[in-house]
Amino acid sequence: MATHGGHFDEIHERRPADNLQSLMRAEYIWRDHYDWLLENGYQLRPRYARGWVLSWKASGKSRLRSEDGYPTGFAAINDALRIPTGSRVALKLLCKSINPFEEDIIRYFSSEEAKKDPRNRCIPLLDVIRPPIQEGEDEFVFLVMPYLEKPWIVFVKLLRVCNSCTSTTQRPGINITRTALGFNFTHAYPSQSSRDFNIHNLMMDCSIGPAKYYTRTQRPPKYYIIDFGLSRQYDASNTAPLEDIIHGGDRTVPEFQTSVDPQNPFWTDVYYAGNLIREAFLDGYPRGAFTRGYRGLEFLRPLVDVMTNKDPSKRPTISEAVERFEKLVNGLSTSQLRSRTASRRANIFIDFSHFLRHWRRRIMYMAKHTPAIPSTTSPTSQS
Repeated sequence: MATHGGHFDEIHERRPADNLQSLMRAEYIWRDHYDWLLENGYQLRPRYARGWVLSWKASGKSRLRSEDGYPTGFAAINDALRIPTGSRVALKLLCKSINPFEEDIIRYFSSEEAKKDPRNRCIPLLDVIRPPIQEGEDEFVFLVMPYLEKPWIVFVKLLRVCNSCTSTTQRPGINITRTALGFNFTHAYPSQSSRDFNIHNLMMDCSIGPAKYYTRTQRPPKYYIIDFGLSRQYDASNTAPLEDIIHGGDRTVPEFQTSVDPQNPFWTDVYYAGNLIREAFLDGYPRGAFTRGYRGLEFLRPLVDVMTNKDPSKRPTISEAVERFEKLVNGLSTSQLRSRTASRRANIFIDFSHFLRHWRRRIMYMAKHTPAIPSTTSPTSQS
């Protein structure tokens, strides 16, 4: 990804040698805008303040237990405190010359009209702040969005602990899959393709208060589709657009391996969604240690197989995939919906402990008549 001028030349530079006590070069832009963001109502972590002193040196805490002890995971993403509300939000640094369409697309999906559609699973836009641009710099903005985390990984943050998706029943897998199929909305309202939907771009809302333990049956969380940097919108009449191949986070698309010709991005999106379901819940993530999949969700296999067909023309549309998914879910009995899922990586002792806890909760839910699949509101309706 090419960048031009100013701070953007530093985005992909490596951290200095004294890596535990210095900012990465890619973090300099956050340091340089700390005071300006504060004046505009957003406070970054103390790590980015002028004159930063390592807090863990004086406190004796572990570096990773200190608020200023860890860098931003992605150079263009950071967290901040929204001073008027006291809420934790995410800031995304968006270079207009690199991703010229992303702001308009996310604005559209956050419009009042789009929020009313229950299919809308797109991350809501809370604010856009435009810093002053120096001569020779690319135009860039900060997009303000809810503070999120990946739903299947344990990420320990100072202000929020988001539990991994160690599903005890089929419900979390069903709800996350339903969100992954949220392209039913984006493909039709208006015609828009993602072109980069992968296991990193489906996130869980972690923006509200200190973490407390609830199962996803008791308090079903909200899930969002994020990252529209490679997305494109089309006229409604253009039902079969062609786009040059561009590689996003998922590099396993079959048609990208055998051809250099432009491809239909809607067919590719269907593959992305199907492969995400396969990697998150069925077979695990082959290129890292995110997850090894879960037992008990094999009813999704026929849907995943057709969505990831090597011949893109034989894949269903996303609307057809949603219909097939709902038929599969409706075909499950209440007992099946309450049945236990277990990580394929669990050992026998942990697995038995989870088994006992599962049955204790299952009996409690049955006694309280808790629905097998609790209803959730549209993710964007509460933004």
